[in-house]
Amino acid sequence: MDDITTVEICPVRKRSVEIPLENLLSKVIYLSGGRDLRDGPILSVIQPDDLDVDLLMEISLQELADKLAYFTFVPSEEVRSRKFSVVVAADGTHDFLLRNAIISLNEFEQQNHLFHMVYFLTSSRNPNLNLVQWAYNIDSNSKDQATPVLVLPFTIVKSKEELTQYIALDQ
Repeated sequence: MDDITTVEICPVRKRSVEIPLENLLSKVIYLSGGRDLRDGPILSVIQPDDLDVDLLMEISLQELADKLAYFTFVPSEEVRSRKFSVVVAADGTHDFLLRNAIISLNEFEQQNHLFHMVYFLTSSRNPNLNLVQWAYNIDSNSKDQATPVLVLPFTIVKSKEELTQYIALDQ
């Protein structure tokens, strides 16, 4: 039986969510406690090396949304007001998880407007590929598709050294 804890994630909205403790600690999404160069909080999205592929395929959009909701309401209102920098380790992340993470981030941003920038750290993915459009399977040449609202501010960084323009490596 999962150890389930109810966590109040937003006292203003009086909303709580039940998150299995194991899921909360899975480190697919985590709050580092560090700050970017603007002094904003940092969220990280990574695929743990030891994550079983079958478990990976079970991570739902709702589970990712719950984690985003929880971790973005941990910092004080003053810190949250600076908006989050999000680092997504895109290299080595299974496409299924990366797509779901991008969709969750975009939908969360539509509702909450808490992200300063999402940094996709990747040296192997096509730098001309719009990862948000890719996640939603949007063909930029097709005019017949119903297009979701894409609000996620993002940039692609090709190395940790390039990321240091925005976030110190020790964070």
